[in-house]
Amino acid sequence: MRFSLRKESRSPSLSSEAAIILRGVRSRATADVDVIAIADYELPAQIEAPNPLPDALRRATELVSRTYGLSADWINAVVGHPWKHGPSGMPPGLTDELEWHLTGGLRLGIAGRQALVALKLYAASDHALRSVNLEDLRALNPSREELDRAREWIVTQDVSPEFAGILDQVIDHVTKA
Repeated sequence: MRFSLRKESRSPSLSSEAAIILRGVRSRATADVDVIAIADYELPAQIEAPNPLPDALRRATELVSRTYGLSADWINAVVGHPWKHGPSGMPPGLTDELEWHLTGGLRLGIAGRQALVALKLYAASDHALRSVNLEDLRALNPSREELDRAREWIVTQDVSPEFAGILDQVIDHVTKA
């Protein structure tokens, strides 16, 4: 199967597991690909909410899903929830560190290190201390400064005192590991 989205200037910006794998931080399987934003690779600082996904990407996703028997949401924008706060709700470093890769016929923006630290810390705090997100965060081996910067963003996403306590526990766990 061959398809090309090269003519599309609006391309997905990947976060989470796919970005961890494509950056070579960890080698593992993932069930889905999370799109956190849509960006124009010529103007990457101008990111947009990922919902809806661009038509060409949605059609290609459907074709791959049918061809390989994947779930319909194997590419999804679930992680795009920070858009409820607009572009300022994005994790730190997302636009500054975005790296563009051409993979086959698809141009992908790969979230940078600081955005990945923030997203993985957020996800690890939202799950058990034995989650794959925590393992991904450990593999990133973030500095205390990176964790503190990520924490500053995360507390704007979930303002509950209970979550802040869990977040601090995860940070302590990661820094002691």
